[in-house]
Amino acid sequence: MLSMMSAILFIGLVSTLAAPAVGCNSDLDCSLAGQCKSGACVCEKWTRGADCAELNLRNLSSASQLQAAVQPVDGFTTWGGSVVQDDDGLYHMFSAIMADRCSLSVWTFKSMVIHSTSTTPTGPFTKVDVAIPAEAHNPVLSRASDGTWLIWTCGCPNPSPAKECKHTAYTCPSNGQPATWTTTVYSSDSLNGPWKPHVGLLDNLTKGHLGSQNVSPLMGKDGTVHLMFKGPDNNTEASIAVAPHWSGPYSMVESNIFAKYFAANITNEDVWWWQTSDGNYHALSHRMEPTNRGSAASGGHAFATSMDDWSYASTPAYTTQVGVVGGGVVQLKRRERPQLLLGPDGTPKVLYNGVMDADGNAFTFAQVLG
Repeated sequence: MLSMMSAILFIGLVSTLAAPAVGCNSDLDCSLAGQCKSGACVCEKWTRGADCAELNLRNLSSASQLQAAVQPVDGFTTWGGSVVQDDDGLYHMFSAIMADRCSLSVWTFKSMVIHSTSTTPTGPFTKVDVAIPAEAHNPVLSRASDGTWLIWTCGCPNPSPAKECKHTAYTCPSNGQPATWTTTVYSSDSLNGPWKPHVGLLDNLTKGHLGSQNVSPLMGKDGTVHLMFKGPDNNTEASIAVAPHWSGPYSMVESNIFAKYFAANITNEDVWWWQTSDGNYHALSHRMEPTNRGSAASGGHAFATSMDDWSYASTPAYTTQVGVVGGGVVQLKRRERPQLLLGPDGTPKVLYNGVMDADGNAFTFAQVLG
């Protein structure tokens, strides 16, 4: 196991919104994560606070509980994870792992996807195999209406990555675009693979632009897919595209959907979204300052009743401190790459993040909500 580390998610950006007012007038004042009753927010189990924007993350039983979810780590760097429970109750995690025991700095050309399993949603997860070789980063798992399993990544197949641990850019042969700004989805009939690549799904929208990155899908029962992604014009915006089938073709719904909330000192990446049983939308993203990826207010919370009208809570969803039962905290350097394990009704149950501890170790961590 690696040394301490934990993480939680983060959600959007705070920006121009004022601090939460005391009391509420509608459920929007409760971040659509609670009900406004008699002028006060009554939060759902997964949130807390005056405006229900803060994630209700359980404190760790002790500082020693801060450990990597994927075991054995064996000197490898993992970053984030996407988890699903199969019909037999086994949990499957797909996470980014750096080849050749390199540090996180090689994610642009030596990131692979590792498949691990566990009998519990928080792990430890044991390696099954390398599901997808380089270059594949920030895997997000979903399932199409016909039962096909999908792993969404930024990157494209790179059969011979250099052996040295040196930050290098890689260009996808199929489209001439940087791998870091190319969306590739891998499909399979089984969580055990094999996984077939489909490169450049958003190229028709991003050609001539910066590209697409960190895709997060919402799968429709009729086969349609809505993708929230970073891009197409800069690395601090989030946009939404839609297609009648996961394989495309995609058309733009709206670009830079959070633009009105960006403050001069706030940037955004790694958006991850979901829809709750009441039809509302919530999005998580990494909140940063332009010169400081590890700013203390590393989380935010975006929410909407429709895809074209988003709000951001001013209360951070979490900070870089992790609470411990009995008092005290553990300080982290970074919390990024949020993903959730959702219950059948869309309620968040477990948060997964790529985290970095005080010693600079980077790995995947899981924390329970509610």
